[in-house]
Amino acid sequence: MNATPTQEQLDACFEAVRAQCAVRDLAVERLSDLEGRYIGVQLQGATRTWDLYVDCNETYLKLPLLCLAAPRGLLAHVGYSGIVCVNDGQGLSLDPERHSDIVAYTVLAGYDLLERSASDAASGMDEFFNELEGYWLGLPNSLRGRAAFEVDGKDRRLTGYVNTQSTPQRWYFTERNTPPPPEFYAGKLAGQRALYVHLDELPTPPAHPDKLSASFIEAVHARLSAAQLELWSKLVGPSKNGPKILTLLISVPRAAGGRSLVGAVFRANRGVIDTKAEVVP
Repeated sequence: MNATPTQEQLDACFEAVRAQCAVRDLAVERLSDLEGRYIGVQLQGATRTWDLYVDCNETYLKLPLLCLAAPRGLLAHVGYSGIVCVNDGQGLSLDPERHSDIVAYTVLAGYDLLERSASDAASGMDEFFNELEGYWLGLPNSLRGRAAFEVDGKDRRLTGYVNTQSTPQRWYFTERNTPPPPEFYAGKLAGQRALYVHLDELPTPPAHPDKLSASFIEAVHARLSAAQLELWSKLVGPSKNGPKILTLLISVPRAAGGRSLVGAVFRANRGVIDTKAEVVP
């Protein structure tokens, strides 16, 4: 199978999309092709127009990549860069002889998902925040971390460790005065200040093209209770070695049950957030 589809194959994929749209009485227009392998389609939804690009590469037997052009706002099942999570692939059966139909299925499934996501965005964003951690991981320059503490809603100071030799850097978090577990390989790493707080609601994460910044940390700070502010003062307070790298870990309840946990690495100097320093998700 060709890594780059021919123009005939691209046209066949669009015709399959148009046929499926006709069945559902949906108007569809073709946008300019992209990078020789994506076809662009425009579908009119109930509240907005969706400009989508779908990968028509036949190399892999899986649902093709579907992207929302020029993503704006926060939408459930849509990553920071606009990738639409149509299906996780589990329990999915595909016929390699019907690639254009697979493309059409993906576009229509993506359209239905986006329509539901638009409704979610207008009614509280429960579904978006149910998948908060997935969106957070897609933010620019995001780093993965491992935690050896319970996300139990009990605010407290923690200890963070960062391996600056790994690429990308990797963070680890443990209870204070508790050695990191052996599988963290953090025994030789210096401990860093970290704080875990639980909020009823998270400030709005950045949407494309904005990045996580000190304004998000300030927005979290503005929501802290008196007890949480006492912990905060110990996090950002002066140290013998001057300004330090700090980590704020935040959990919020999920409408689907349980708690989501996200974090941000930032800097503070003499108790004040450094608004010029990079904030890393």
